[in-house]
Amino acid sequence: MPPQYARRHLTQEAIDHLCEPLFGGGIVLASPDRMAAADMLFYTAKLLVPHFNSPQGAGLLTRTLADRLDVELNTRVTAVRRRDDGFSVTWRDGGGGEHTDRADAVVVAVPAPCVPGILPELAPLDRDYLSSLPYSRALIVSLGLERPPRERAFALFLARRTHPALVGIELHHNKIPGRVDDGRGFITLHPRQEFTDRWWDADDATITEEAITAAAAVFPGLRDTVLTSHVSRQDPALVVRPPGGYADLRAFNAPRRTTDPRLQLAGDYFGPSSTYGALRSGEEAAARILTHLARTHRSRRPHES
Repeated sequence: MPPQYARRHLTQEAIDHLCEPLFGGGIVLASPDRMAAADMLFYTAKLLVPHFNSPQGAGLLTRTLADRLDVELNTRVTAVRRRDDGFSVTWRDGGGGEHTDRADAVVVAVPAPCVPGILPELAPLDRDYLSSLPYSRALIVSLGLERPPRERAFALFLARRTHPALVGIELHHNKIPGRVDDGRGFITLHPRQEFTDRWWDADDATITEEAITAAAAVFPGLRDTVLTSHVSRQDPALVVRPPGGYADLRAFNAPRRTTDPRLQLAGDYFGPSSTYGALRSGEEAAARILTHLARTHRSRRPHES
């Protein structure tokens, strides 16, 4: 666990002001006592390298993918099953109508606990592993501001001793030029688990008020600059991989190297939760499928004389 690792190498002050807010609450929105120490080392390295960014935000990734694919919104996949000629994919549209399509290959790219509900033929050990993988949940409050705070950083990680309600604040207007127009400000507040648990079922207005009150301790006068707000509930949110969790992941991955390459899994649970990790897992899943389909296509071509 990060606290145990930190106690062997750091001071208590470093634990309170670095380990707890950054490697636990700020990264996975959960206590660092619940996560593997290996993730602390990963996130440390991640903070020291350049990050992808765009004036359009991280949503550029999904919008770019959607522009190149046929996308069905307001749908729910209920089952993916193997067939002799590939797979059947059964799904329900927004009106409740059921459809079944055939596919040569499938990538299931959803949070780990959602996979067993889509793959009824999943092996029991895989089902148990994916169903039990712990995730945090997130209650996120975004604020559009008439003017930005004077802070120049793109993110703040807050210590529990001084900020018991919030663990982090993103200042999107500081991330890249063009993210916010007309000299406005745009920030996102990340509450601690205790705040999330207490206010999860409250209405958006109450949640926003409580979050602004907490953020005003960081930015005095913030309340007077708020123009608009948005509350987002994410459950599941981020993987909270427990100590020993990477050994379990290795055991889960080992037999998958010899299973049907036409069915691939992708998501944030193949490493520490991050956009980059999820994207990379999708790239690898697609590459394995394309390699297999290319080999199959070549083997089916008639031999030239």
